[in-house]
Amino acid sequence: MRPLIIAFVLVWLAGALPRPLCADTQPSTAVDAPSDQEPTLKERFIDSLPPAVGDDLDIDAWGWAGISQTNYENQRYYDAELGLAITKSFEQRIAIGAQGNFIDANGTRRGELEQGYASIKLSDATQTLLTIGKFNANIGTEQRDFWNRTTATTSLLFAAKPQDLLGVMITQPIGDSGLRVRAFLSEGFESAYDFNQSPSAGVTAQYTPNRKLEFAATGWVGPGFVGYEGRHIQQPFSRAYGGSDGDVGASVVENWEGPSLYAERGATLLFADGSCIIRPTSDLTLTGECLVGTTGTDDDRFGWAGFLLMANYDLTDQLHVYGRWSYLNDSDMLITGAEQRCQELSIGAGYRVFDGWELRGEYRHDFSNATPDFDTVSADLTFTY
Repeated sequence: MRPLIIAFVLVWLAGALPRPLCADTQPSTAVDAPSDQEPTLKERFIDSLPPAVGDDLDIDAWGWAGISQTNYENQRYYDAELGLAITKSFEQRIAIGAQGNFIDANGTRRGELEQGYASIKLSDATQTLLTIGKFNANIGTEQRDFWNRTTATTSLLFAAKPQDLLGVMITQPIGDSGLRVRAFLSEGFESAYDFNQSPSAGVTAQYTPNRKLEFAATGWVGPGFVGYEGRHIQQPFSRAYGGSDGDVGASVVENWEGPSLYAERGATLLFADGSCIIRPTSDLTLTGECLVGTTGTDDDRFGWAGFLLMANYDLTDQLHVYGRWSYLNDSDMLITGAEQRCQELSIGAGYRVFDGWELRGEYRHDFSNATPDFDTVSADLTFTY
């Protein structure tokens, strides 16, 4: 546990405010208003730095810890993650950012560079933004990190789409229409990186006509994957729980890493994702998402498809409840490593203990045509500094 304790101390010393790091957001031009409040630890630390370093410098830190108990062979899993992000802006035109994470997944510990990028504002008139490096993909409705989400576990769709991109992206707002287009080139679809093939290309269009509606659609084309004896060759992370491919209990908590495709690279991948967020009232948020992917040759095609529905309701300023259903057709065993059509139903609640700290509890039921049904109870804590 010593690495986890050291990482926690680093997060505590960072003293950052809870603000997500987004590679596709242009550097802020806002000027902080004078405040009578005592400066935070983060503000005192930045003020102590030389002006050339401290000016336009931002430091953010987050953490998450969770424990899950399933009735599948009475298995229990715990996870913890600490994240530290640093962003430096230069004259509100260039921003350089990085986010590193330390993860303890049931005793398997590792560090990772989640983001490392440079963003350049190419034009003040058009607000065109160029981003280069490794950054969050922001495809669909689920956020990449636990501290930015409202649920205790991820849906079945989370592992069926990219979570990070390694490449280049152009972000272009279309005037005041509420439409924003992001075109990108990425090394690949899954979280591992292999530069022996041509890059993938894609575009995401986001439309927000008002605060009550959000629409997004993503199209993707690039090197694909062809099933090969059910084996993976590009798994981006070690299996944290040491189980076999049929360890269905571990799949609930392993899912938050993103795609880990069990297939050989080859042919062409076509992928599409569409999502919608509706806010009928200020307290109620309804979410829908669908995705489909297909890859293979002229002789044979493989693919997967999924759907998600979710509702979140704020009972008070501190307490919210949610319900979620997701479905994944993975009959060609590309995403989960098993020929199955699986579903999950989840209900849960989150309680803001105090600013920056939220405690979540969730009951989840998973069922499939290929594996036994099982239930999972999760307790999670997210915190920010």
